[in-house]
Amino acid sequence: MSSMEEVLVVKNLKTQFFIYEGVVKALEDVSFTLRKGEVLGLVGETGCGKSVTAYSISRLIPDPPGRIVGGEVKMGNLDLLRNINEEAKLVQKKRIKIKHNYKVIRNNEFFFNTIRGKYISMIFQEPMAALNPVYTVEDQIAETLLLHNRTRLLKIMKSASEHIPELERWRESGDIGELQGEIGEEIRKIKSTARGNESVRIHQDLLIEGGTRFSRKKEKYEEMLKKSIEHDQLEDKLLTDPDRNSQQQIIKKLAKESKKINLIKMSKKMKRNTKDPLLIEARRECFGLLESVGIPNPHGVLKNYPHELSGGMLQRVTISIALANNPKILIADEPTTALDVTVQAQILRLLRELQDAIGTSIILITHDLGVIAETCNRVAVMYAGNIVETAEVKELFRNPKHPYTIGLLQSIPRVDDPNKALKTIPGNVPNLIHPPEGCRFNPRCQFAFDRCKTEKPMTVEVSEGHTVACHLFSGKVIPE
Repeated sequence: MSSMEEVLVVKNLKTQFFIYEGVVKALEDVSFTLRKGEVLGLVGETGCGKSVTAYSISRLIPDPPGRIVGGEVKMGNLDLLRNINEEAKLVQKKRIKIKHNYKVIRNNEFFFNTIRGKYISMIFQEPMAALNPVYTVEDQIAETLLLHNRTRLLKIMKSASEHIPELERWRESGDIGELQGEIGEEIRKIKSTARGNESVRIHQDLLIEGGTRFSRKKEKYEEMLKKSIEHDQLEDKLLTDPDRNSQQQIIKKLAKESKKINLIKMSKKMKRNTKDPLLIEARRECFGLLESVGIPNPHGVLKNYPHELSGGMLQRVTISIALANNPKILIADEPTTALDVTVQAQILRLLRELQDAIGTSIILITHDLGVIAETCNRVAVMYAGNIVETAEVKELFRNPKHPYTIGLLQSIPRVDDPNKALKTIPGNVPNLIHPPEGCRFNPRCQFAFDRCKTEKPMTVEVSEGHTVACHLFSGKVIPE
């Protein structure tokens, strides 16, 4: 890795679901780190807790019945679970009940709306379920831009308003000269990514129209830009300020501002084709985002509803939404599920290309070890709500340690030996209402002994960067 900076630290994350049958212990002390610019694979059987981990990090666990009951998720100096215990209290009577503090929950949700989409984005497992069926593709991409990227949109429109003659000359003759600043950077980006003359013309027309509209009400939009810059500075300070009290004051301000934002009103404006320069620039950005993910005829697709698109096209749309604001962290929850093999390859190649272009760190969730080998830098293997092994991808495939990891690798068909009988892991993932004592894998493990049935294994380091939670190994215990 070129950089060892940690952009996300997850420590002792514990998530449970309180249902009528009992408490589902979905995650139990999950810990891992995500480094800047890397792709971390999260792999395991269906039901092992991969998606619950992703939803816990993004604070999307439905409550009820789910609750994050402990742990830390740190992004920079900010602990995203800083006051999780204030949201609700567990009351033990005949059955466990949860007493909620809805004021704290609402404030946390307003605060987390500033984090989701801008700093942490997610590509969901089922794109048709992730998109709203009654809004067009344009409405849904523009929504995240208007919520999180107002400063950039307004800066480009302000710069365009100051260079209308140059933009007109560019449209007529193709000569743009040596433009600098926001508009110069944007035009260089258009020239390097636009697909043909028709694409460039659409960008040109929208820049000129938005710049003209901005200049007509310049004072209004410059004041809006000033407030938007102040808002962004508050958000950036939140991640870098080590003082918890100062963080709390910033969170209160951000929550207060979030309450004023009416996304339904934004969508109605988009539907009425309002000539607001902010909305015009949002439309141009939507067009460019669909181009960047390889969608043919992006101008036409923007007007489509989700049911009018194929699975591969929908997945590209959800990727464009997730990457609209250049997030620091992207969580891709099985982004190639239910897609053709050729489309899977295109999606994975697209993720790597976009990751290289904007430097986003990715958590890739999958049960396909082939995808892990092709795409990831490091991999964490999950079983029944625990991470049992973590290593660099090449090290894990060359030298697996945990019996569960060995079983997964032995169950992969091999092209070089198609007649070889595949090995299987006996049994099923355990019922997490009543998980096995000790190591949760012990009922299915061929190497299990008495200690495995009574004592939970500690995570130990067997070589540099290679950790395993198994009683078969001893070594330096990873500090809590």
